[in-house]
Amino acid sequence: MALFSYEAIDSNGRRHRGELEADSERAVRKQLRGRNMVARAITPVAAPSKKGGEGSGRSSLSSDEITTFLQQLATLTEAGMPLVEALGSIGDGMENKQSRRAVAAIRQHVVEGGALAEAMV
Repeated sequence: MALFSYEAIDSNGRRHRGELEADSERAVRKQLRGRNMVARAITPVAAPSKKGGEGSGRSSLSSDEITTFLQQLATLTEAGMPLVEALGSIGDGMENKQSRRAVAAIRQHVVEGGALAEAMV
């Protein structure tokens, strides 16, 4: 699944913006319809580059966030939760939008068959 940014309007005419994970733009539209919203714009969120510079997953997390992320990942996987599900759960719980994107990019890399270690570089 990929991360998409959206802008939508609800049945009261109010604008909403946010991000959703889905297989395609069509799936995002379906999720929004389920929330009684009509999509105005849907754009894929670009995965961070792997160079370690500006915009990469590595620079997106502070040292405290990395520590918390690793502790949560260890706890969830030791409890028997599948890795992809654990990454999704951790990402959903992050307050910082940039951090959520970084964890979503790591999760996407793992879903596509890549190694967790590669995704975290």
